[in-house]
Amino acid sequence: GLNGYRYTLNPTGWVDPLGLEVCPGDGGCKKPAVGEQDPTAKVGVEEGEPTLPMTAEQRRARIDELAEANAYRRLDEMEQSIPGAHFLQKHGAQTTAEAQLERVTTGRNPGTGEIEIYTYGNNIGQPKIPSAATRFTSHRDQLNAIYRTKLVFRRNDLFESTKPIDFGRTIGNGYKRDGLQYKEYQHAIVILNGNGDPKTAYTGPKR
Repeated sequence: GLNGYRYTLNPTGWVDPLGLEVCPGDGGCKKPAVGEQDPTAKVGVEEGEPTLPMTAEQRRARIDELAEANAYRRLDEMEQSIPGAHFLQKHGAQTTAEAQLERVTTGRNPGTGEIEIYTYGNNIGQPKIPSAATRFTSHRDQLNAIYRTKLVFRRNDLFESTKPIDFGRTIGNGYKRDGLQYKEYQHAIVILNGNGDPKTAYTGPKR
């Protein structure tokens, strides 16, 4: 029959011709040959294996996340293309209520971190403190408000486009300068220039 020790240089050493046993000694056995698998490696999930399906709630959260990212990118592109526009920088959902409180207190721009000052007029050199500082809580709501206002502008006129848009739900929050009172808002106000491009878009009370 087959002599497993026939070509072994050291017949007194351990030889396992079929590779079925765990080798004794400190050195152990050699690693499995190419194509063979280590059973212990199957215990964990290997990198590159398909992930588990997301739940319905996880899918909705992921869709919301992607939609918000797309809306932010569109708002940023729009703002960069319009001289003097600041709807995203000062009123976007990426700002915080705390930053709006700072703005209505000191005049600090939530986007740049700089305190804005008057460069002409009776208040020259003084901080620009707005009557209110508000923010959208969703980039999609801000983008939707701009699109709706531009539609009103095209169908009617500039005056009609300045009317607040009622979303019927809370879409933003912020602070009034008088009393520094925190408020939540359901209305969006978008101000367009003569070409119908947005200069600013913020949340506020119904006029």
